[in-house]
Amino acid sequence: MPSSMSNFSELLAEQVAAILIAPLEATSVVMRTGMRVFTAGGQPIRVPKLIDFSVLSGASTTGASPTYGAWRGENELIGEDEPDFDELVLLPSSLRSIKIIHRISAELARHSVIDITNAIRDALVRRVALEWDHVAIRGDGSQNTPVGLLHMVGRQTASKAWSVDSIHDTVGLLLAANASPGRWIMHPSNFVNARKFKSETTGQYLLQPDPQEGNAYRLAGYPVLVTTLMPTNRVLLLDPSAVAIGRDLDTSVVIDSSRYLDYDQVALRVVLRMDIGALLPSAIVDLTLTS
Repeated sequence: MPSSMSNFSELLAEQVAAILIAPLEATSVVMRTGMRVFTAGGQPIRVPKLIDFSVLSGASTTGASPTYGAWRGENELIGEDEPDFDELVLLPSSLRSIKIIHRISAELARHSVIDITNAIRDALVRRVALEWDHVAIRGDGSQNTPVGLLHMVGRQTASKAWSVDSIHDTVGLLLAANASPGRWIMHPSNFVNARKFKSETTGQYLLQPDPQEGNAYRLAGYPVLVTTLMPTNRVLLLDPSAVAIGRDLDTSVVIDSSRYLDYDQVALRVVLRMDIGALLPSAIVDLTLTS
């Protein structure tokens, strides 16, 4: 971009603030969970799924010991096993991408006190991150888009009133799947309500934050990520290592001052192609909150 594009003389500071503040877009919650990210160069990614040890032969709620069948004695023949490894396919060729083109006038870019083109570019990147979070959490797979966490087949589901007991019960479901609880994902209102749980006898708050951690978002000892993209009646607890993200193309931003030359406009294009899937679906607990 020519340097003149970032020299401002006429745009008011209030207008700049409106451009920067108006979107009020959050950063990607899904990418902050610590899920595994696999990168591809345009080809589908095939990842072996994790073995669900909680359903091995002999494992049951009666306390019976699971039979693994791998123990052998000295000089004993080692039998051949043919394990049936399922696989997760990410980024199939039919998967669509997030693509956005935004236009601004050359005057706006040229007369800005800041590099307004970069400012709008950053806003567009946040917009794409918000769209990615939306589909990664709530996507139903329609129109060749990813299936989000709330629709993944094989996830554990439960329906309970929101309480300290249901918080611990949700942790218990994940532990029963031999998974490691790593992140809660919920609407901000549910986290605030959880922090307000009080004892019926003493009136004291039941969830006391650790003074050494300040206002860290944690429930039952596990970090909480809040987003308004989550339904207010749903809460997720998951093991991030059991969920995979496929990345074909990271967020790409292209600035072009020639595409709309006849309009004297600058074009900004943002493209992102990513996918998400569960390596161990039972390591995702989807809690529906009842009244």
